[in-house]
Amino acid sequence: MKTIRYISVVLVLLSFLVTSCQDFNYENLTGKGNPTIKATTVSSAQMGDSIDVKVNCSDTEGYDLSTLKAEMCYSGEPVNAVTIRTKTPGDYTVRLHVPFIRFIPNGTAQVRLTLQNVTTRTVTQDIDVAVTRPHFNNLQFVTSEGVVYPMTEEADYNYTCVAPVTDNAFKGNFQTADGKYKFGWGDNDVAENGNGFLSFQSNKTGNVTVNFNSRDFTYGPQEVLLIQPLQFRNSDGMNIFTGTLTQGSLYKFIGDAQVQSDSWYYDPDFFTRNADGTFTFTALTGTYTIKAVFEENGFRIFAVNGKDPATLNADGTGAVWIIGGDMFGKPTYAHAQGWWPDTDHALCMAPVADKVYQVTFTIGKQLKPGTNVDFKFFGQAGWGTEFKASGDHAISADNPWFYVNAADGNIHLKDGVVLKSGETYKFTLDLTKGVANGKVNVEKTDVPTLNFENADGKNIFTGTLIQGNIYEFVGDAAVKSADWYYDPDFFTRNSDGSYTFNAITGTYNIKAVFAQNGFRIYPTNGADPAKLNADGTGAIWLIGDAIFGKPNYSNAQSWSTDTDHALSLAPIKPKVYQMTLTVGKQLKAGNSVNFKFFGQAGWGTEFKGKAADYYLTTTNPTFLVGDGTGGHDDGNIYLQDGLQLTDGETYVFTIDCSKGMAPATLSVQKK
Repeated sequence: MKTIRYISVVLVLLSFLVTSCQDFNYENLTGKGNPTIKATTVSSAQMGDSIDVKVNCSDTEGYDLSTLKAEMCYSGEPVNAVTIRTKTPGDYTVRLHVPFIRFIPNGTAQVRLTLQNVTTRTVTQDIDVAVTRPHFNNLQFVTSEGVVYPMTEEADYNYTCVAPVTDNAFKGNFQTADGKYKFGWGDNDVAENGNGFLSFQSNKTGNVTVNFNSRDFTYGPQEVLLIQPLQFRNSDGMNIFTGTLTQGSLYKFIGDAQVQSDSWYYDPDFFTRNADGTFTFTALTGTYTIKAVFEENGFRIFAVNGKDPATLNADGTGAVWIIGGDMFGKPTYAHAQGWWPDTDHALCMAPVADKVYQVTFTIGKQLKPGTNVDFKFFGQAGWGTEFKASGDHAISADNPWFYVNAADGNIHLKDGVVLKSGETYKFTLDLTKGVANGKVNVEKTDVPTLNFENADGKNIFTGTLIQGNIYEFVGDAAVKSADWYYDPDFFTRNSDGSYTFNAITGTYNIKAVFAQNGFRIYPTNGADPAKLNADGTGAIWLIGDAIFGKPNYSNAQSWSTDTDHALSLAPIKPKVYQMTLTVGKQLKAGNSVNFKFFGQAGWGTEFKGKAADYYLTTTNPTFLVGDGTGGHDDGNIYLQDGLQLTDGETYVFTIDCSKGMAPATLSVQKK
C-alpha cells in the first residue's frame, strides 16, 4: 500500500511557534484553548478521485491555530494524508486523494480531520464518505509499442481484450482512454499510476486474451512458458540480460530481428540451436549475463555471482577466464585488445560439467588466423589467480597444435602449426582432479569443404550453407584457382583461399560451370528453385535479353527462363536481394539493356510498371524502371537515355522488399 508522506506535524508546529505573537514557554508547553472544527459533509467518492473538504477552523479562546491534518481512512487505517497551515481562523479547503487499492470493498470510509493550535491542543472529527470502486467503460490495454486494444468488462471488475501477439512474452499496461486511471508496475507491484510496463507470458502466439481485474489487480496471461524468451534490442540497457539460465531448458531470442537471424552468433559453448529456431542451454544452471553486441552480430556471455563476474573457487567450481593477446574475442576478435581483463575482452569459459570448462574458437571469427597465439587461463576477469605449468594452479596439455609454456603458463601454437580460417578448435579445461592438476584438452574440426569435379553429376552441390561460415572448395584444381568466379554476392574470398558465405542461411544449388570457369548459384526449396513469397522472403530472379549471365554472359540466351540462364539474386538479408554484374564479364557492354525481375525462374510473378501488385521504384542515375517514363511502362529495366556501359564497370543491384512489393525499392551502386 502506497501512502503519501508528509512533513512531520511536530516540525511544522515548531516552525510556526517561533513566529507566534503569544508568549509561551516552549520547553514545557501546556495544551490550552479550544480548537473547533466545522466541516461540510462529503457524501460519496470513487476510488481514484480527489475530494475537497471545506473546513471552518477556529479557537473559541483566541489561541493562534497551527495546522489542519486530513486523513483518508479505510477501516480506520489512514491510506492518504495531507497537512496544511492554518495560522488564522477561517475557512480552509483540503484536497484528499481517494486511493485505488486492491481488495478494498465498496463501503464507508472516513475523512479524519485534526486541528491543532500553537499550544498543541487538538480536536478531531470524522466525516463518513461512501467510497465505491468504479466500473470502466473505456479501459484499454496499451502495449509497450503503444498499440491500443479496447477492453470489455465481463464479470465485476474483470476486463478482457484479444491482442494479436507475435512473441510469447510481451509488455504493456492498462489505462482509461481519458488518461484518468492507469495501472502499471510501480514499487515492485501493480499500482495505480504505476509507470512501468507489466510483463505477460503466453505459450501460444496469435490472438491471445489479455485480462485485468481492477479489484485484485491480477492480470494475464501469466503462463509458465515451455520456451523462455530472452529479449534484446539495440539500445542501452536493452542489450543485456542477467538472470538464471537452466541447463537443458529451451530459450527463444526475441526483440530486434538481428538477434533472430541465422547469422547471429549465439555461442555454441552455451547454446545449441534447434531445428525449430529455439535454443537449448548447455552450460550448468546458474546466473549469467548475456550481452548482445550488435556491431559484431552476436552474444558475449559470462557467469556472474550476485552483481559481480563469477570467480574460480578453491575446489575448482565457479568460473575460468581467458585473458591474452589481441587475437581472440567473442562474438568475434574484431574488438580484441591485448591483455585487457574486463568482461568485454576477457572470455568466460562455459561451465559444461562440474569443474569442467569449455571454449570454442572458429579461426577467422573468434580467433585470428596465422601463427600467433598467446593467452592464459585465469580464475577471474582480472589479475590474481592464474594457471601456470606448475604450482598451486597448474595445467598441462597434450595435443598436436597447442602447448603450455613452461615459463609462464601461457598457451602458444606448436612450431609449424598455422591456424586456417574455418577451422574450429574446442578447448576443455578439466579441474576434476584439483586446480593444481588441470588438464587442457583440444579438439579440432577442419574447414567444411565443397567438392567439385569436372564430370556430370560431380559438378553440382545442393545443401545447406550458413551465413558467415567459412568454406573451402576442393576437387578439380580449376575451382581453387585465383581466376575462378565464385560469385561475390554469395561468397567473399579470404586471403588464405577459403570463402565466407554472405547470403542468408538456407539450401542452395551451386553448379561449377567449367566451360566458363566459375559458379552459378541459386536458392532452392526442396528439389525446386526457390520462389518469391508474398511476404517478400524467398528468391528473386533476373530474366531478359541475351546481355547477361553468370559466371559470364557467353552463353546468354534471350529471355530463357531455366536456371542456366535466369539469374538468382543473393538473399543477403531477409527480404533484401543483391546481384553484382561487371560489364564485359557478367553484363555486356553497350547502350542496350532490357531485363526484368521475376518471382521465379520462369513466367508468373513479375515486377511490372507503377501501381501493379509488384513494382519497383528507383532513383539511380544509370538505370530506369519502365513505369511510364522514358517511353516504357512494362516494368523492365533499361539504361537511361544517352548512357553507355563500359568494360570494367561494376554495378550492384539491390532490391529491398522489407516494406512490401508495391513498391519494392531498387538501388544501384556503381563501383
